Amino acid sequence: MAQTNPHWLIEKAPADIKAQVRIAVQHGYQVVSQTHSTAQLMRKKRFSCLIATVLFLCFALPFFIYLFYYLAKKDDLIYLDLETQPSKAELEKQIASGVTSSSERNKKILYGVLIFFGVMMVIGIIGNALDGNKTSNGSTGSVTSSTTAK
Repeated sequence: MAQTNPHWLIEKAPADIKAQVRIAVQHGYQVVSQTHSTAQLMRKKRFSCLIATVLFLCFALPFFIYLFYYLAKKDDLIYLDLETQPSKAELEKQIASGVTSSSERNKKILYGVLIFFGVMMVIGIIGNALDGNKTSNGSTGSVTSSTTAK
């Protein structure tokens, strides 16, 4: 889903399409089309081999979650339109009300899931270690045999 007039661009260069495009290009976006009052920019999704390797070595399940997240993720699109951009006062009001973009929410959800599985992994490791201590202390069950006399 394309972001229309993202606040982080309007904040830095209000009512200046050329400056907004320049800032977006510095953040990895590429210009798809541009007119005197509008611009459409795109940033391709990126796969982080470092994150994937660390997750695979430490936690197998979060690696697969990251892999599926990457496969489901779409390229980031920005549409800038000077005619529909909010004024400086409207923009400050939106920021104060806590309006966030969907990509920011998706990142928060991904980090939350990764932290959850990391905590669950640590709890599992601790549980297995405690269970291993019980069996090594000689508390294994013993089988009693009874003999009957004839």
